[in-house]
Amino acid sequence: MDLPDGLGPGFSARRKNAQGRSIAFVYGWTPDHEKLLSVNIMEGAPGRDSVADAVEFFRQLKPLLLDSPSSDGPG
Repeated sequence: MDLPDGLGPGFSARRKNAQGRSIAFVYGWTPDHEKLLSVNIMEGAPGRDSVADAVEFFRQLKPLLLDSPSSDGPG
């Protein structure tokens, strides 16, 4: 599914690994496609929505990792 308004472009989803366990992930990128941020939750906590958790991690990391100028590098 698409990321919530203001977080895209990108998407979140679930898939199964080779052992049949659910993995939640979010992929988001800058509009110019120069930067990609992916968040994977390999083993979710019981009773939690791992996709929602992955989206929240993405929401917190996006300003630090995707919104900074790409030509200057870190810092």
